[in-house]
Amino acid sequence: MAFLALTGCISNNPGLSVEPNTVGVPTGFPSVGVPTATVVPTPVFSLQPLPSINAISAKVTEIEKVTVDKNDPLFPSAAGLAVNVEVYNKTDKDFDLSFVSVNLKGSAGVSANEVTTTPANWLTGLLPAGKKRVGVYVFTVPKNNVGPIRIEIELRPDLPKVVTTEEI
Repeated sequence: MAFLALTGCISNNPGLSVEPNTVGVPTGFPSVGVPTATVVPTPVFSLQPLPSINAISAKVTEIEKVTVDKNDPLFPSAAGLAVNVEVYNKTDKDFDLSFVSVNLKGSAGVSANEVTTTPANWLTGLLPAGKKRVGVYVFTVPKNNVGPIRIEIELRPDLPKVVTTEEI
């Protein structure tokens, strides 16, 4: 059984350089070359810190019963809800709305299906400092789903969700 020990060398360049170390490798085995690799960490996304959790707020401003036309002969139109969500940026910097997500759970606690057909108009782009914007999120909800619904609004992965319960 042969073992090849690797050592990591950190240089002035960002990243990690890995080079072979043949100390302790038994003789009589063929030499195995290990290529040098440089790993440079790349962030998936960067979140700017906010002054406080209350600096960005979200609320449901309206819930409207709608008929969702799926434009598909195999799936007929369905009953739905259009949920208007207002985001208010109380900071002195633009806020990226690309992370905003809205989830609706019916009275049985099951997530409703979100659809992108009219009147859906999701929040996108940058919200300037001191400004408000409203987006519309549409969900299919069975007609017999009576009782309270739960709406969860996530502004960014590092911020707490805004949760509200509404009667329909």
